[in-house]
Amino acid sequence: MKGEDIFDGITDIPDRQVREAERPPKKKRRRLPWMGAVAAVLAVALGLGVLLRPGGGPDGSTVTTYALAEPQYPEQPEYSEENWDAWRPVQRERRARAAEYDGALTGFLTAAVPALLSDAGDGNAVCSPLNVYMALSMLAEVTDGGSREQILNLLGAEDLEDVRDRASALWAVNYIDDGTVTSLLANSLWLDAGMKYAQDAVDTLAETYRASSFRGEMGSEGYDQALRDWINANTGNRLTREVEGLGFQEYALLALASTVYYRAKWQSEFKKSANTTGPFHAPGGDVEAVYMHQSTGGSLWQGQGFTALYRRFENSGNMWFILPEEGVAVGQLLSGELPAFLADPFGWENSVEYSQIRLAMPKFDVSDSRDLTSTLKSLGITDVFDPSKGDFSPILPDWRDGVSVSRVDHAARVTVDEEGVEAAAFTVIPADTNAAEDRDRIVDFILDRPFLFLITGDDGLPLFAGIVNRP
Repeated sequence: MKGEDIFDGITDIPDRQVREAERPPKKKRRRLPWMGAVAAVLAVALGLGVLLRPGGGPDGSTVTTYALAEPQYPEQPEYSEENWDAWRPVQRERRARAAEYDGALTGFLTAAVPALLSDAGDGNAVCSPLNVYMALSMLAEVTDGGSREQILNLLGAEDLEDVRDRASALWAVNYIDDGTVTSLLANSLWLDAGMKYAQDAVDTLAETYRASSFRGEMGSEGYDQALRDWINANTGNRLTREVEGLGFQEYALLALASTVYYRAKWQSEFKKSANTTGPFHAPGGDVEAVYMHQSTGGSLWQGQGFTALYRRFENSGNMWFILPEEGVAVGQLLSGELPAFLADPFGWENSVEYSQIRLAMPKFDVSDSRDLTSTLKSLGITDVFDPSKGDFSPILPDWRDGVSVSRVDHAARVTVDEEGVEAAAFTVIPADTNAAEDRDRIVDFILDRPFLFLITGDDGLPLFAGIVNRP
């Protein structure tokens, strides 16, 4: 059975862009301890108060949490020769759900990706558009009035039903844990022990977003550490430095947290023996970089001021590399055609196929953390940051005013080497009481100056995007 059958009728990616193995490998891959499903839902009512419970992280570590309830994550058959008949229909069904939001996120991505990357300057920038989208979707659930309306406008949704349908489908398509690809999404709701909350809102977050619920004393070191432990456990400990300063203000009423962890191997790995060292022309001057090399046929996508190509992951999505033309700064592209390309790269019609593309790219490990308050305000979300306008009545029925989001912490990290990619991101939102021609051409694609990258899932939507100014 040919591998392209996996994608038949599910994606609109042309056949020439899908190069899969004829059959799954006979060698069974080892599953890491933290890649399994999280424990079943705890039968604990919100009104019973704080439950102190050890354990709970998907990495198997002992984490002290203040858990009220945890979601049931779906088990997925491992990708192997023995499990082929069980694995294939599950993956087909998962990918098919992308049709439920086809094209619906274009407006959000076109506006949000440039804004999330606009503050790079001469440094690196990394973000997770999917992670931000999920966090904002949950924020829409716990707000109302103008606060909710502004969020829905940015998400491109007419109402909460739209948001819920898309979030549910996004989660289903992008949650993968089959032994070869790891794409884990997690959400959580953090409540203050002394507050009354609307049970309907808590239930919706649990059912639609698979959000774990926690309850404790805001501002206490134990509760702060529980948040940090939860994020580390759900991001493969890839953002421990960025997590160090996270915590709750003592006057916080609730907080939403969302994470994504992604790990995948190249469909065709780079050979370490082919690595070379050479200069990377960073904005502040040349730096030494280790370059990986690969030669293959394929297409280059072209737009105003940039050229792009992608490399496929095994049984998963792709990683795109966007190289500005000589003399064009990365930041200049964010206000041109590039946002439309990033929102739907495979829908871009301007591509040229070559018989050989000699790719040279640096190994890199880039991370970024920032407060997204000013970014979200620039995108039209303002009321939730204003205590006189913020409306959190769907979850805080006793608080009609004086509640606002104090900051939106977002961090992401992407590591690329010869074997593949590992990436993680988190978003934390607290609410406080205060505030085809020329086929025979041969072309070189040398990433030896600042460039952008994009990691997409099976649905083609960006899981991560970034700018590399210094590898």
